[in-house]
Amino acid sequence: MLEHEPRRELRGERVEIAWARAGGADAADREILARLDGWLADDEVVVVTSDRDLERKARAAGAEVVSSRPFRAELDSA
Repeated sequence: MLEHEPRRELRGERVEIAWARAGGADAADREILARLDGWLADDEVVVVTSDRDLERKARAAGAEVVSSRPFRAELDSA
């Protein structure tokens, strides 16, 4: 989840890329948390973040959390 729509198209085969509908500080975090229950009802969810507050809330909701840096390294090596 990105804070705003990217300037160029982003594609991902193994990840969903989206952006927050509302703007402002922490817009992506708020959007993730708002969508999380629905995503968890459909499938397993992995939230990629380095934000400790989002990590805590996502784990409490039942999502797996992966730190951004190792996730990026995994994508780069794929």
